[in-house]
Amino acid sequence: MAATTTFRLTEFAGLKPTKGTLEQAANTLIIGGTIVTVDADGRADVVTPGQNAIGVALADSDNRTTAPEGGAAGAVKCQVQYGVFGFDYDGAAPAPGDVVYVADNQTVSTDSDSGARGIAGYCSETIGSTCYVEFGPTVAGQIVIAATEAAQLDTAQADIDNLQTDVAMGRIDIPLGSARLADGTAPGAFTDGSADGFVVDEGVMYRWNVASTTPIWFDVALPPELDDAAAVEVHALCSREGADDETVVLTVGAYFQRAGAAYDADENAGGASTPAIAGATKVITETVATIAAADVPAGPCKLSISLVPSAALDADDLNLHALWIEHARALTA
Repeated sequence: MAATTTFRLTEFAGLKPTKGTLEQAANTLIIGGTIVTVDADGRADVVTPGQNAIGVALADSDNRTTAPEGGAAGAVKCQVQYGVFGFDYDGAAPAPGDVVYVADNQTVSTDSDSGARGIAGYCSETIGSTCYVEFGPTVAGQIVIAATEAAQLDTAQADIDNLQTDVAMGRIDIPLGSARLADGTAPGAFTDGSADGFVVDEGVMYRWNVASTTPIWFDVALPPELDDAAAVEVHALCSREGADDETVVLTVGAYFQRAGAAYDADENAGGASTPAIAGATKVITETVATIAAADVPAGPCKLSISLVPSAALDADDLNLHALWIEHARALTA
């Protein structure tokens, strides 16, 4: 129908609906004074699991196949009253404002039976064994919307919690170019069979020759938010030039230099070996060594680490592609 351009006499149905006339579901007898639910087609129905209530039947409404109308869906219309009505309740006494669910055609409950029961409405008050329930065509919809919004808020809170969990982890990337040898000099270019060093092959990497046990060193200042009550992890991306040394590991040395102590006062807090770098030839493996929480001092401090391949590197070269530290974060002032 097109929009009108003249005054329209629109019927006023009240500020809030008090009763309604609904087509009735097929082959049903709705007893006057009992709870009426609504089926998926919007028809008045006897109490059925999962169907939400709409109101209370004003009188018996017979749409069975034995009735004169024949019992087809919609053959009879059911008069339903909306408002606050008193019914029995099962289980715990509902409190004002509680959502209650349909247990049967004259009983409600605060227990949804894991979602099997439809919504009845809101409890307005409970007196003795009677729970007074607000029914209406919009009541169940409001409750469904509220539940949906609550679920969305729960999801949002879970996302926030996950984000907070992510934020609680700190990461410090260590540039490979900051590597130093034990004599303090910077490594040079790699020479096959004679000198460990840097190689550029679609990316910069540090390469150890076969059987090399020459360590390289890195320094990193630890941030004030590092949680000294938690372990620190040293992560490395490594690969092998060859397919023989699948048991090779990196051994990590770790020395903390902290304010108020001599620079050489710390004992080796590392000594841990990473898991085996067992990927196929040229396939990069992430490997991790853990520095125990008991060895992590309070800041401010600096961490010096050394990396050296194990003696199992007896047939392949070993590449270091990336190096970083992961740590727990604590709140700072």
